[in-house]
Parts: sequence; structure tokens; C-alpha cells
Amino acid sequence: MSETLNVINTPEFETMEGWKLKGNNEIDKIYSKRFAIGKIFTLRTILDMPREQLFFEHWDNFEEVAYRNKNTSMAKKVAILTPHVEIIHYAMKDSGLIKGRDFVTTRIYRRIDDDIIEAATSYDTDEVERYKKKTRGNLLLGSGRFRIHPKDSQKTIVDYIICLDFNGPDLTKPVVESVLSKLILQDAEHAREAIEKLKKNEI
Repeated sequence: MSETLNVINTPEFETMEGWKLKGNNEIDKIYSKRFAIGKIFTLRTILDMPREQLFFEHWDNFEEVAYRNKNTSMAKKVAILTPHVEIIHYAMKDSGLIKGRDFVTTRIYRRIDDDIIEAATSYDTDEVERYKKKTRGNLLLGSGRFRIHPKDSQKTIVDYIICLDFNGPDLTKPVVESVLSKLILQDAEHAREAIEKLKKNEI
């Protein structure tokens, strides 16, 4: 959690001053900046769902929500340690030149000021088998900040914050950064699509 707060509490995080634009689509932009933990990628988007509903749909229904993302090949909760702390296991599908990875992470959330902050990092264990023998990636930091939109309480501003190592010696830095940027942009798009379907009671 401290690493997440180190990022979001910098004044530049709100304006993206000093961050480098890495990719964009018609709606979202993704930026990167190097911190002590590694290169962090971030995307800020607005989702059309009230903050409490959106966050607890994401937290409580992790498996179901994860499978709505077309990049996910497996997702499950390994252990619920407290109402605010869990161990989860999920796997990504292949994406371009990068073969799918699996991740075992601990995740935690806290209410800080008026925000909900979630932070996750890889959990080193041999007790959870790799999914279909995929290479196990190392999530250095995976976070989200959920804020009520100041002009519309029925919408939520979400900040994605990602720093990870695919653990692939054959992968070049430009390829990794390009694929990671694409995946984060797609995650935001998949979230919007899922919300629209939820509103129409299609899922």
C-alpha cells in the first residue's frame, strides 16, 4: 500500500506532468514514469457506475468480473484472509509476441480520505500450481484508486497503476512496454463494455 500512496501522493500524478505518454485510444491515455520500484504505467478513466457499486462488484465478484475481460484465461480466489485482504490467482491469454503469464498476488484495500485505494503485489508460493504451465509473472505493483466523480456521483474516476515483470528473458523492453500499454487500455475498454451489459442485464 505504501508504494501505491508514494505514486498517487505526488503532485504530478494529478496532472501527468513529467509522465510520458505511451499510448492512447479514442477515450483513454496511458502514461509511464520510472520510480524506485520500477517503471509504472497508469491510466485514468471514467466509468459509468456509482463508486461503491463498481468497487464491490470488482472486489466481491473477482472471478466473474475477471472472466468478462477477454484477456483473462483463468481467475480464482485462493484465500480470503480478512474482508480487506485476499490472495488471488489469475492468468492472462497470449498477447502478440508475449505468451500468457499467470500471477499469484495478495491484494488489500483501504478507505483513505474520500477514496478507495486497492493495492496488489505478487505472493511468492509453491503451493499454487502454475496454470497450464504458464510462466509466472511478477506483479511488482498493481493498484487502483476509486473516486466519486465530483460532477456526477453516479460515475467513478478510476486510476489504474501497474508495474510488472513478465519474467521473460527473450522479451525486449520495447515489446514488453508496448504489450503492457495495450493490455491496460483494453482492460479499461472491457470494463466499460461489462458495465453497459450489466445495465442491460445481459450478464
